[in-house]
Amino acid sequence: MHELFDTPDGPERSPRREPIPPRAWSVSQLTQRIRGLLEGLGRVSVEGEVSGGRPAASGHVYFDLKDLDAKVACVIWRSAVATALRQPLREGDKVVVHGKVEVYGPRGGYQIIVQRVEPAGLGTLLAQLERLKQDLKERGWLDRRRPIPALPERVGVVTSRDGAAFQDFLRTRSQRWPLYPVVLSHTPVQGANAAQLIAAAIRRVAASGVDVVVVTRGGGSIEDLWAFNELAVAEAIWECPVPVVSGVGHETDTTLCDLVADLRAHTPTDAATQVIPDRRELVEALERGEGHLLDALQSQLEGRRERLERAASSRVLRDAHWILDER
Repeated sequence: MHELFDTPDGPERSPRREPIPPRAWSVSQLTQRIRGLLEGLGRVSVEGEVSGGRPAASGHVYFDLKDLDAKVACVIWRSAVATALRQPLREGDKVVVHGKVEVYGPRGGYQIIVQRVEPAGLGTLLAQLERLKQDLKERGWLDRRRPIPALPERVGVVTSRDGAAFQDFLRTRSQRWPLYPVVLSHTPVQGANAAQLIAAAIRRVAASGVDVVVVTRGGGSIEDLWAFNELAVAEAIWECPVPVVSGVGHETDTTLCDLVADLRAHTPTDAATQVIPDRRELVEALERGEGHLLDALQSQLEGRRERLERAASSRVLRDAHWILDER
């Protein structure tokens, strides 16, 4: 007997056979079964490389996610693009997509309906950020909130002279109070050694005699903004002798710089609004104050005049003999 079927420890048995379905499935039935299995996975996170990303005329974004051995189609519906993508997809980007698997029956394929895209490795960065945040919380660096001067004589700005953030700041200054005294402390805002250079720029401008310091830059990915999460920058803000306003990124971005600063502005434009007085509003307030003061003085004068008139019309002043007669 062939050794494959040699069963020395028991009686011979026929090889096991898979049960035969009672009938063949239709294509639709098979697709439905596969749909149930794949969509039953729920929310998935998949890491890979972006390939062929393109926005359609409809506003949806289609791309493939691939690795060395396979690829999967992905789609971001138009209604989700604003929240799913922090920046445009680029060919070759290594990302993690979060979403749900959907089976598309007419084409016999499946795709990921993407709800969020983030750079690969973001989870590690976020975990590191949480550790740094906890460390600063234990030091008490997240609780100080010094008041921002309402009318600073000079405003220090820490950012890149070539960046959009500084141009936004100057544009807002022109709208609120043209040529208001601003001192720029130029520094790179990302890249190698950026954190140390930003920290040095904060200390440099603080020593120049400004009344408030604004630390700002435009938006970007967490990697782009990472220098503002470094301990060196947080330490420079904590040690700054004057109040610090942080205007880093957009409203949805939050860095350690924001948390340690005395005031967080949502954007560079908002940061300028917080520290540059509005000249028109100030003039109007002075004029209103002047009007209130004149009204108060007029009221006082009217009161004194009425008292004098009453006194002048009294019998005591009009007829001195009356006092003697009364005695």
